[in-house]
Amino acid sequence: MEELRKLAKTPAFRAEAEEAFFEAMLQGYVNGAEMVPVAGFPGFKMAPPYVRGPWTVGDPYVNSVLRLGSSGTTTIWFQDFPVWTMQYLGWYHKDAIPCLKAALRAAYEKKQFFAGRGPKHFEHEGFLYQNTIDHGASFNGLFGCEETIYSPKGELMGGHTVQGMAKF
Repeated sequence: MEELRKLAKTPAFRAEAEEAFFEAMLQGYVNGAEMVPVAGFPGFKMAPPYVRGPWTVGDPYVNSVLRLGSSGTTTIWFQDFPVWTMQYLGWYHKDAIPCLKAALRAAYEKKQFFAGRGPKHFEHEGFLYQNTIDHGASFNGLFGCEETIYSPKGELMGGHTVQGMAKF
């Protein structure tokens, strides 16, 4: 365990963790990966976990059946030890989902970390995505943001509250 604590403080470890995050996110929800049920957790879905060497990334989420709403947790493990987490919760109208995926994809493809979500401002097919960083935007510390999407007519189409932290 002490060796892992020392390793986790190195720039190489932190860079690999961040690289695993971006690769996993690009192979998942934002690019249309098939979402499969999570065994033992009714209603939860996720893309198949990303695995590369000692790194594993999982991103399960659940949609409410009672009202418009969703929540999820992204976790990065190193050799079966959770080292990074991000939680998100909120709601989106289904018409806003293409904009959400495009905004997230835009940040992830450029390997830009905006508290784990999309750029501060992003437009897609007339929809406006906005990300307000509440506290911290560093992958290697505490972070949080509020993201929203507006329709071409300026109507709120949903949003998520996001928070997370590196555990190294």
